[in-house]
Amino acid sequence: MNFAKKLRLTIMSFYIIATVGTYYYFSWQGILLSYIMFILFTLGVNGGFHKLFAHKQYKTGKFFEYFLLFFGSLATVGSSIVWVIGHKVHHRFVEHPEKDPYYPHDGNWLKVVFRGAQPVDYFPLLYARNIAYSDKVPHLFVHNHYFKLLFSYVIILGLISPELIIWMWALPAAMFAVALHL
Repeated sequence: MNFAKKLRLTIMSFYIIATVGTYYYFSWQGILLSYIMFILFTLGVNGGFHKLFAHKQYKTGKFFEYFLLFFGSLATVGSSIVWVIGHKVHHRFVEHPEKDPYYPHDGNWLKVVFRGAQPVDYFPLLYARNIAYSDKVPHLFVHNHYFKLLFSYVIILGLISPELIIWMWALPAAMFAVALHL
């Protein structure tokens, strides 16, 4: 199964877990925790994947780059390499129906809902060479082990308390995915 299919399956999982879990285990503390995680996911993807890794709009220390890589990866939008490749291809082919991975006007609402799962497997790594071969932050390691790392996080949450899977991963990831489309 390729990366995009695994990511689509993971995205469907967090939508289901978030919906069912919030219904059965609703708590205001859980909602607050989800909102805090949503902010961290947003910071990781928008501040890290987008502004820092894709566009190099600022410089920061190694610790903060790791922080952004960690929380951006937990947002379940793919590894930083997959995200940067998809984003740069989007900029190159913006509004092109066949080539823009974010093209929203083809009536395929599933593509919009599962935006993080664009089929980037065929896009050349050269779009992300600045981060893939960086010796500063282990983007290639995270990419190669993305699902193992993500599911390790989910398992650790589940071992602490199964409800944490809802509040610290599924619901904030679903909130982030929905926020992308607003």
